[in-house]
Amino acid sequence: MKKRYRVIVIALSLAVVLGGGAIIIKNQTSADGTSLQNEVPSTSSLISPEKKKQYAEEVLSKPVSVIQTKYGDFYHIEVPNEYLSDEVADFDNNEVANSKTKQIILKTFVYEKK
Repeated sequence: MKKRYRVIVIALSLAVVLGGGAIIIKNQTSADGTSLQNEVPSTSSLISPEKKKQYAEEVLSKPVSVIQTKYGDFYHIEVPNEYLSDEVADFDNNEVANSKTKQIILKTFVYEKK
C-alpha cells in the first residue's frame, strides 16, 4: 500500500511541476518569441527628479573616456594639439569624422586619436 501512495504522490508532483512550468512559459512568451510583459515600469519613473537633474549635470560636465568611430578610437585629452581644420571634426557643429580626422570636439571636450 505504501508503495502505491508513493507512486501516486510522485506522479502528481511531476504533473504539478510540469503543468506549472508550461503555464509560466506560455505566459512569458508569445508564438513569435516576444515578451508579453507590458507592465514593466520605465526607469524614468524609478528615479527621483533630483537624481535626474544630478545625472544630467554629470553627463554634460564630464567627458567620456573614449569615442569609437570606424576610423579609430579617440581619447579625451586635457591639452589639445594644433591640427589643420580638415583634420578636426567638431561634432557640436554636426561635422563628421573621416579618414583624415585626428581630433574630435564633442560637448566642448577634445579627443585625439592615439
